[in-house]
Amino acid sequence: FHVFWAMMGTYVLLRNSEFGIRITKLSAWVGGVIFGLSGFFIARTWAGHVDVIAAASWMPWVVAAFRRLADKRAWGTWGDKGSIAIAAGIFAMQLLAGYQTMAFMTVIVVGFVTLLLCYFERSWKPILRAGLAGIAGLGLAAFHLLPVQEFVRSSIRTFSLPYIWHSYGAIEWRSILQLLNPFQFGNQFTYTGPPPNFIEHAMFVGVGGILLGVLGVLGGIRGVRGKAFFLITLFGFWVSLGPNAPVDLQYLLWKYVPMYQYLRIPSRHLVLVVFGLAGLVGIGLDRLPRSLKVLRLPIVGIIVVEMVLFARGFIEL
Repeated sequence: FHVFWAMMGTYVLLRNSEFGIRITKLSAWVGGVIFGLSGFFIARTWAGHVDVIAAASWMPWVVAAFRRLADKRAWGTWGDKGSIAIAAGIFAMQLLAGYQTMAFMTVIVVGFVTLLLCYFERSWKPILRAGLAGIAGLGLAAFHLLPVQEFVRSSIRTFSLPYIWHSYGAIEWRSILQLLNPFQFGNQFTYTGPPPNFIEHAMFVGVGGILLGVLGVLGGIRGVRGKAFFLITLFGFWVSLGPNAPVDLQYLLWKYVPMYQYLRIPSRHLVLVVFGLAGLVGIGLDRLPRSLKVLRLPIVGIIVVEMVLFARGFIEL
């Protein structure tokens, strides 16, 4: 159900209009398939990471609500208070799903989108609207968050541990090969790649997905949506590299952003990579040259077959 919910949320997000232009239903649909059947989700069904899947499935819904809230072209559709209440309620649902790291990743995505809208609109109002909805969402979930915070204060997360503990589990540059061949270093049973395991480094979105994602970057980089998905993908991959990146962004965040002192395994940021790529896939399919439009349905069929063949190996009794 949560995998389906993640797909449906991605569809809704991609169908949101930008400057009066909508991505087609088929393009939004294939973006949802990519996100829901990506390595990040499907490998975790085998691992039993129910809390991660449940919380991550709300990401596109939260982003869609906050993007609509921050965009002045959609402002007034539900009314001021109604827009804030809906965004706050959806954010609270993600917080109540139980794995707060995914909620934090969603806040990062909302931050990218909101700042880009501020730039395009030449206004700080999108930040104010998003801030109000964020505070309201925290308030709605406070009955759950306060005891959770009390629990966290009694856990290992509060110990003063060295950065090497927080950076353990970062991907390596050779991990890029897993985008083309998810089993480059073996499957969930035979994995021999960078630590800790196959599950934490799974990020496959299909070879067809990668090709459409590149087309999405080239065709959609001028708009808010294309820029946002590209920057989210880049940020997620960079932080996932941890100390293996040319500049260790993970270390800077750990040192200066308090929330990062509670996080470990940088590869958890791969959720941002598959989310960004799913969006770029939708844009890429929508930006196919007119002469190739007749190939859209066969391309989608190939992508679905590729993703299902990949995903079915992780469903076990």
